[in-house]
Amino acid sequence: MPFKSRAVRLEYHRRYFQEHREQLREQEHRGRDATNARRRERHHNRRAGKPDTRTTHGKTDTVEYRLLSGAKKRTQRSGLRFDLTVHDIPAIPDRCPVLDIALQCSSGRMSDASPSLDRIEPKRGYVSGNVRVISWRANRLRSDASAAELRLVAADAERLEGARA
Repeated sequence: MPFKSRAVRLEYHRRYFQEHREQLREQEHRGRDATNARRRERHHNRRAGKPDTRTTHGKTDTVEYRLLSGAKKRTQRSGLRFDLTVHDIPAIPDRCPVLDIALQCSSGRMSDASPSLDRIEPKRGYVSGNVRVISWRANRLRSDASAAELRLVAADAERLEGARA
């Protein structure tokens, strides 16, 4: 229903609420009671050790799922292609395949040893077969550098180490 002005619209809603007050309150209580019943059931199921029925993969609180959801958020911002599921995430190795440091999975802040999803070919996006799990530090080093640029950085680091010795 189009309104001529904001004041007319507000007056209409005010009158409607006064005329239907009891119906609206009952509807609100029914919705609240249904939500609370679902929460109680999930709580009892969790205490009994049953999996959460809202997910089909059962990996909601895992590192793989956190890696997947982070990648999905990044693709929404950048417009990259994304068609991964939690089952497409490779197994998290004990050690980083690039830097050979032990990977440490935690739910807190990212550290150099945290597992991270790396796109093998960055332009292809997050698609099955184009991702691997490496340390966050290795992923930062790789970010958008070419192999030639990484060789130059390595040569510079070796030159600086030689000058200090």
